[in-house]
Amino acid sequence: MYVSHITEHLETLFVAVSSTTSPVTVGVMYRPPSGNVNVALSELSDILDSLPKCSYDVESIVASGILTDRISHHSPIFQIFDRNLDSSRIDLKYKQYYDYNKPNVKAFLQTLEHDLNNNVIDNFTTFHDIFKDCIDRTCKLETPKCSKRTALNNPWITPDLVGKISYQHELYDKWVKVRKVKCKFGEIENKGGTCQCPICCSKRDKYKKYSDCRRKVKKDRRNAQSKFYGGKFAELHGNSKKTWELINQIRGKRKRQTKPLFTI
Repeated sequence: MYVSHITEHLETLFVAVSSTTSPVTVGVMYRPPSGNVNVALSELSDILDSLPKCSYDVESIVASGILTDRISHHSPIFQIFDRNLDSSRIDLKYKQYYDYNKPNVKAFLQTLEHDLNNNVIDNFTTFHDIFKDCIDRTCKLETPKCSKRTALNNPWITPDLVGKISYQHELYDKWVKVRKVKCKFGEIENKGGTCQCPICCSKRDKYKKYSDCRRKVKKDRRNAQSKFYGGKFAELHGNSKKTWELINQIRGKRKRQTKPLFTI
């Protein structure tokens, strides 16, 4: 069982480890320097209020310390408590702040190359600022959005696949717009029929583009889902109980509620 909370102001993760003799809850928090301190403290307060109420005395601490390495000048501090994590009391909200679909990533690479070639990079901080600015300009959403396609509900739906689905919707809207235009020669088929007038030709063209895209997206979604669950079945090889749980999950024979894909 795990609980994750990630925003531009605060990043937290609490994990319940059940493979030990008694369940152990591990939590970690990080505040990005670019975030707002007051908002981060407010979010942290809400998270602590939603966690199980218990006295975190010395006896409940399994391990604590500082992780030191030479990768970064940050030194993470950690504490592990011998407490259960009741995720049923926590109302998780999934917000997407960045969209890393294929067109956005391509635009990011082009923008980054242009900025690096036209600026003097004399230290890592300058590079970091340019890199982050390019990410914000090309991939950051103007308004954060919530989606049912989360890593828990549809883990095989990648940002690239979301971009393809969005493009399919755009093509559908264009076809719907043109099919509402009436043919001057009496053609009633909304896909254009056999009439050769400019309006009907446009209908056939728009529908063909939409139909071809829909067929390809459907195939890509099916392949992505098959690849994802194929990997899951490989991981559960030899465990018949977990394998049947996964089969029932795929068939939809479980309670309609969001659950973690796995328990550590």
